[in-house]
Amino acid sequence: MGLHCSHFFGRARKSTRFDPENCDALCAACHRFWGSDDYEAYRDFKIKQLGKKGFGMLKIKANTGGKPDYAMLNIWLSEELKRIKKEM
Repeated sequence: MGLHCSHFFGRARKSTRFDPENCDALCAACHRFWGSDDYEAYRDFKIKQLGKKGFGMLKIKANTGGKPDYAMLNIWLSEELKRIKKEM
């Protein structure tokens, strides 16, 4: 079935669209369930995952207009690739 990239704050919010803290890998059923049927449980999961302060910061970022920081995204992706290659 594969995994879906679930965005807690929707993809339309450009400031958090590519933010790793806003994305979770979910199966299709969980993505559908958390995305529409039980948003409250998804919110609780994100608070547990990021902590109250981290969730609050993500919420502020999501509600602040702007474009994604592609330079920072590129740096993050490069570092993640290095980390993954080391683990292999």
